[in-house]
Amino acid sequence: MDQRRPDPHRRRHRIVFAAAGAYNIAWGLLTVSYPQWLFDLAGMQPANYPQIFATLGMVIGLYGILYLAMPSTPSTDGSAQRSG
Repeated sequence: MDQRRPDPHRRRHRIVFAAAGAYNIAWGLLTVSYPQWLFDLAGMQPANYPQIFATLGMVIGLYGILYLAMPSTPSTDGSAQRSG
């Protein structure tokens, strides 16, 4: 009979992935909706091509969604964790 013991680090992993997901989604939403925010915060000249920064925000937000999905779909071989 194959009885697996629960992973003692699973709770910590869920918390870390949830925090990373929330952070990335927030950063992505802010960057997509206001691509010049980082330049304004740093006192830099506005970017000539804010679309590039907005696209980066979209990618970071997508990673946030993947991070939130990670704890609910664990894989035994670690393939999902290697996707990032």
